[in-house]
Amino acid sequence: AEVVARFPNEPIVVWCNTNPEANMLMSLIPDAVEVRGDEKPEVKAAKLTAFTRGEVRVLVTKPKIAAYGLNWQHCHIQVEASVDNSFEMFYQKVRRSYRFGQKNPVTVYRVYAESEASVVSNVRRKVDAHRAMQEAMIGSMKTNGMHVGQGRLTRVEVGQGERAHGRNWEYWRGDSAVTIRNLPNDSVKL
Repeated sequence: AEVVARFPNEPIVVWCNTNPEANMLMSLIPDAVEVRGDEKPEVKAAKLTAFTRGEVRVLVTKPKIAAYGLNWQHCHIQVEASVDNSFEMFYQKVRRSYRFGQKNPVTVYRVYAESEASVVSNVRRKVDAHRAMQEAMIGSMKTNGMHVGQGRLTRVEVGQGERAHGRNWEYWRGDSAVTIRNLPNDSVKL
């Protein structure tokens, strides 16, 4: 509630994991609208749409309800009032705001008890591992003829060539989009 009060003119998503947490948050944040799992689909849709359109300033909900597929680039402040060990869920929550068209840095305030520090540390470790994997993938793409520039992925054609085969297998070295053109239809099986 203190974080929400610091930004009186900003749209904010407040994430929680349980109904008792949501009840507490709703009692502390006067202008919040909650989306609950037991509501009819059309009621949930109306509330989520109202937040997306900017008609609702503060949304309180659970990741299982709203962490996938929604575009909230109008909202750059989130509050995580419940923590758990799921990197995927954390990533998806952040990605609701960190989307194409976001004009501000996305800030996530994580509210947790001292006893939950190991959970937060675990998710941070997973975030760091994810970033390292992304950097390695980008490096590999550059090494192998692909380049990310100006927000677009471009392919540099590489020479086709090496080919090997054995019993029930065949190996072709080259760019798959180019190599596949040389294979007969219906020749690739799982």
